[in-house]
Amino acid sequence: TSKDNLRYYINQWQKKKYEHYSICYLSFHGEKGCIELGNKFVYLDELGRMLKGKCRNKIIHFGSCSTLKADKKELEAFLKVTGALAVCGFKSQVSFIESSVFDLLLIDLFQKYLDIGKLKKRLYSDYGNFVRKLDFQLILP
Repeated sequence: TSKDNLRYYINQWQKKKYEHYSICYLSFHGEKGCIELGNKFVYLDELGRMLKGKCRNKIIHFGSCSTLKADKKELEAFLKVTGALAVCGFKSQVSFIESSVFDLLLIDLFQKYLDIGKLKKRLYSDYGNFVRKLDFQLILP
């Protein structure tokens, strides 16, 4: 199933040869608090269990519509269970082209900044209009 494929790739990402890959980029269709795999949904709590403790010093980015529209407590729990430095994505429906361009800008910033707080300041100062238009959220522990 698609969930099995997702688990497989999450496990691949955990291999030593990929330890320096610090971004978990999940590009799917999405809805409030979930990603869509084919005709099935994977909610943040289930995805959190798949990633449990596997995201230390890593950033999880949802390149999907509405996934971060989830309840704040749900997002905080996801961040805590995964151990990630940050979780980010969009709270509403976004244009594929605009969100793809934004994802490229964001990934470039992830590569330039080790301090997520500084990255966030730079992101909002340089691309604030884009951030607001796409309803982008960056959540820190």
